[in-house]
Amino acid sequence: MTTQKRLKELFIMESDVLINKITRRGAREGLVAGSIDRHGYREITVDGKRYRAHRLIWLWHKGVMPENEIDHINQNRMDNSIDNLRDVTHMENHHNMPIQKNSSTGVGGVHWFKRTKKWQAYINVNGVRKNLGYFFNKIDAIEARLLEELEHGFHYNHGKQLRVAP
Repeated sequence: MTTQKRLKELFIMESDVLINKITRRGAREGLVAGSIDRHGYREITVDGKRYRAHRLIWLWHKGVMPENEIDHINQNRMDNSIDNLRDVTHMENHHNMPIQKNSSTGVGGVHWFKRTKKWQAYINVNGVRKNLGYFFNKIDAIEARLLEELEHGFHYNHGKQLRVAP
């Protein structure tokens, strides 16, 4: 496990991005450290161990590694500004997820249920799927879902579509 002291030996911080301070194996001085993994997160190798950049940014600012998962509040995996990061449990992290790309309605937990010919609303909480009902009107189904999200402490960004500036 690396330390804040070791990070400051290897990198400088510019606009919440770690820049290589020295040339080392696979890393050139003055360039942004690391590379983007297949999930869209920046990964950085420190002394032979790979870390996600947001965990190192947390360590840089707080002096300790996060205890849990790091949530990107605005859902942008490339925005590692400390104000956009929070140390949360796995469940809390899942309460701030963007809308699934395969959503047919554009609203998480709401879909057209052919058998009843109504809109169904549901929510997953603690690994359990809870049916919120069937509705003639899509807006009523959305409202039921949003009320349930509030009740269970979902983040206000949950289900929103990520918008990244070009």
